[in-house]
Amino acid sequence: MNGVFHRGIKEFVIERYGRDVWDDAREAAGIERQVYLPVDTRPDAEFISLVETVPGQVDESPFELLEEFGRFLTERLVDTYGARVIDDDWGSMDLLAGVERAIHEPLRSHNAELNPPKLAVSRDEPDQVTLLYESPRRLCPIAKGIALGVGDYFDDDLAISEERCMHRGDQQCEIVVTRQ
Repeated sequence: MNGVFHRGIKEFVIERYGRDVWDDAREAAGIERQVYLPVDTRPDAEFISLVETVPGQVDESPFELLEEFGRFLTERLVDTYGARVIDDDWGSMDLLAGVERAIHEPLRSHNAELNPPKLAVSRDEPDQVTLLYESPRRLCPIAKGIALGVGDYFDDDLAISEERCMHRGDQQCEIVVTRQ
């Protein structure tokens, strides 16, 4: 998994809940102190352990926490990858429609260990994109949060509906993003 997620969860927890919550969650996950670099590849299990222990330290459900984390992470992802992959004339719907081709496919070809989720994307209307999310990590709440964060980045009011979800037994998640 891309180190930007590991670094992001650390920054998110510290900023939102404080260093003590981060230290307690890290210790509960059995992870030693370390520096996370966005360009590193880190073990999936380490990230999953962290996101499983943080909700026990705070008063948020795991799904709420992960969605808020995705929203928080979006600006960091755009800062890390944006200049190379985002066209200057893109808006929120363009970025969401192009994320698989412009970001995920190049990441997979550059480093197979990163293994970003598979997204089948359709631009249903000028103001609507459907993302079919598939990943063994089942971190669809982060994908929903990132979609909302894209709206924040472009100053667009986006609404999310999840028609299907792997956490409800579906094979993939169907996330519909609509600009209001």
